Amino acid sequence: MNKSGVLLLIIILGTHFSWAQGIKTDIRKGNKLFKKEVFTDSEISYRKALQRDSTSTHALFGLSDALYKQGKEQEAVNYLESLSNVQNLTNEERAHVFHNIGNAFMKQKDFAKSVEAYKMSLRLNPNDDETRYNLVLAQKQLQQNKQNQGGGGNNNENDQSDKDKNKDKNQEQQNQDQKDQNKENPQQPQNRDENKSDQPQKNQESEMTPQQAEQILEAYKQDENKTRQKVEREKQKKQRAASAKIKKKW
Repeated sequence: MNKSGVLLLIIILGTHFSWAQGIKTDIRKGNKLFKKEVFTDSEISYRKALQRDSTSTHALFGLSDALYKQGKEQEAVNYLESLSNVQNLTNEERAHVFHNIGNAFMKQKDFAKSVEAYKMSLRLNPNDDETRYNLVLAQKQLQQNKQNQGGGGNNNENDQSDKDKNKDKNQEQQNQDQKDQNKENPQQPQNRDENKSDQPQKNQESEMTPQQAEQILEAYKQDENKTRQKVEREKQKKQRAASAKIKKKW
């Protein structure tokens, strides 16, 4: 290799090194600002890193966390969904992504989507107790919402008696109970920060013990199994009926 070739190689390597160092510098700066809870500026640093490398997993994790902390849950979900498609993630890292997606949907009170995200996380990392706990919490909220929506019924417009008054009072009491419960049980679990992944945060106060949560989760699993078995039985019945019709034709 002649001198000009060597010089060109040195320039290319130097440029690549400088580019890689720039990404690391932006991410480190974003991490420091995040720890100081300066989330707007940390978002800017992570975005700068992504301008250099749009597939940087550390920058995507950091940016989604910064957005979540600023109340921009849907935008955080968008980046997390992009991150979930990155090929070189481990199962544990991908589970981490879906855990945070579940948290974002919980904060938006979209409990159905949060349940699906937590389930996906547990499929990738079945031993994650924190995600299992959050799943039970989301399922409990989803079930409670369905009960509240189905409990109103259709009232006769001409019936403005004490029943209506009692119903209004009961609804007010339910709303107050729900407010009190939300104060006692935070329904918006904290995201797992990329910089604090070794210190997962859980809900600090809850009326449910881990044993109770496990029992509820087991009950949901049994219900799902019963539903699948019922569907399978119906499918087999249809197959047998179709087979019988064919025999009659012959």
